[in-house]
Amino acid sequence: MNLQSKLKSEQAGIVLDQTVPVAAVPPALDITCSATANHFAARLPQMVFTAEEVAEILKVSNKTVYRLVDRNLLRASKALRHLRITKKSLDEFMFSTSGEEAGRE
Repeated sequence: MNLQSKLKSEQAGIVLDQTVPVAAVPPALDITCSATANHFAARLPQMVFTAEEVAEILKVSNKTVYRLVDRNLLRASKALRHLRITKKSLDEFMFSTSGEEAGRE
């Protein structure tokens, strides 16, 4: 019995005790892989940010982030022509511009 005939039987009120084979389920409906990947990614800390995300974190414009990168105040890499800034670079920038010295509270 295929999926269409089972659906027609259910719509007609006929209950059959047969199940649809797994191969009949289209791959687009298989969400187990993407759901697991999203769950795993949600548990990982974010290590790389886009220029827009950094601008939001620093509460400045995107243009300011690009200027900081151009002036070598904020280290970034260009992955496939897109700016990516690591969490470490952002932390170093924040520490170097905070005016605090190491060991001073």
